[in-house]
Amino acid sequence: MSVTGPTETHSQLPPWGPYAFVGTELVPTEQATVSVLDRGLLRGEGVFEALRTYGGVPFAVSRHLRRMVSSASATPLDLPDQAVLRRSISEITQANDFLSDGFETRVQLTVTAGPGGPGPDPYGNPEPTLIALATRLPLVTDDSPIAAVTLPWMRHESAVLTGVKPTSYLDHLVGKKWARMQGADEGLWTNSRGHITEATGANLFVVLSGVLVTPPLEAGLLAGVTRDLILDRCRVRGVPTEIAPLMREDLLSADECFITSTPKEAVAVASLDGEPIGSGDRPILHGIVEDFRSWAPSNLDP
Repeated sequence: MSVTGPTETHSQLPPWGPYAFVGTELVPTEQATVSVLDRGLLRGEGVFEALRTYGGVPFAVSRHLRRMVSSASATPLDLPDQAVLRRSISEITQANDFLSDGFETRVQLTVTAGPGGPGPDPYGNPEPTLIALATRLPLVTDDSPIAAVTLPWMRHESAVLTGVKPTSYLDHLVGKKWARMQGADEGLWTNSRGHITEATGANLFVVLSGVLVTPPLEAGLLAGVTRDLILDRCRVRGVPTEIAPLMREDLLSADECFITSTPKEAVAVASLDGEPIGSGDRPILHGIVEDFRSWAPSNLDP
């Protein structure tokens, strides 16, 4: 009887795909490199977008690229042509065939200021560095309710990078790690006025007396693509919506609370700082998730 090695399972697969898109071409991920002089590495000077597929097809590409243009203009940072950005998304998705393995795809599109060195100003006139990476995403999002904590740091609503999606994401990573050290899944930011604004990598919603409420962009949060689409879909479906500042007390008195993001879609927040939120019945959230998952695959560039 012959003995063979263990069969590779989903849990043993690396999260990333075998190919990356760097510059203008696909290369094996393990061989992909950028310059040690790249300002994204040395200075965090860059922007990124994370998008996903439905049925293996990239979703809401136009919305994500519009937000990337907005982030780049605030930095300021030169982007490659839109045609190149779209081609990188298309090619990285096709080259990494996750759907045949039972996964959707998460694409991270990153553009840095290029190999201009570590000085305050780039040396020479470097071309921007474009990187597109693909990682596996479950076909069905894990929508188990999560626990959140209020982060001990404030993020000012008038900070220079408010509303920008920069590669310098260290504050979000620190917040996420701190939340996990407290035994929670997510951390929620507050602004200078004490308003709760968003999670470390997701937007925030609550349901108050049957009305779906989310903080305004002016409170200091990212204009989430999924946030905007869920607001649009709720208005179409006749769900009352309101954009208004939220305090910690609003979350604790809410009937429902949830976060939204591209990979997570919408996930319930069951508690904040150890205190329960709502009764556990979440009819508004369940309706949102059911509608979004049936609508999105048929409306791939809304």
